[in-house]
Amino acid sequence: MSSYALGSGSGEDGGPGGTYGYGASIEGSVSIPVTNTVAFKPGLYFTYGAPIIELRGSAYPTNTTGSEIKVALIESISVREFAIGIPLLMQAAITGNKKVFVEAGIDASIPFGTTMVFDRNTYRSNTYNYDRDTTYSVDIYDMRTSFDLGIVCGFGFNITERLALDIRNVTYLNSFLRIASVRYSRYCLGVNVLF
Repeated sequence: MSSYALGSGSGEDGGPGGTYGYGASIEGSVSIPVTNTVAFKPGLYFTYGAPIIELRGSAYPTNTTGSEIKVALIESISVREFAIGIPLLMQAAITGNKKVFVEAGIDASIPFGTTMVFDRNTYRSNTYNYDRDTTYSVDIYDMRTSFDLGIVCGFGFNITERLALDIRNVTYLNSFLRIASVRYSRYCLGVNVLF
């Protein structure tokens, strides 16, 4: 599971705001021992994610037949894409029983199928529900950087001989888009089955 971060912000008129994202990956890797406590871990992964989701909102009161109804417009802009990547990591055990480890290295990936999706919803306090106003998507693959390169650092815990958990941060060195400087990071929580 992945979470992307591009910073945060606030919406217009004090409404909700922010930029974040989500995703999911499946990865396979090989552990090649270098020393008794250090291993080289090349891998290959496939991911689907929404690296950018920006929420913008505004809220305002309206008077209808003497009663106040609050109306909120909430717009979301999301970017959705697939990617194939190769992480090249060094992993080192930091405890004598090799239960806890740290890892660092690089992550190279190629995104494809990038689209931008626009949603606009209206919330009315008198009906207590959301009305979906519009939804449409645009292919923005031509604006997307064709190759991502990032620095990886993380740590993990071997629960059993066959099961481990790890947490990684990937800070990308390139811009997300070709047409603008948009830096981003990816935070990953992994459940590893060891063979």
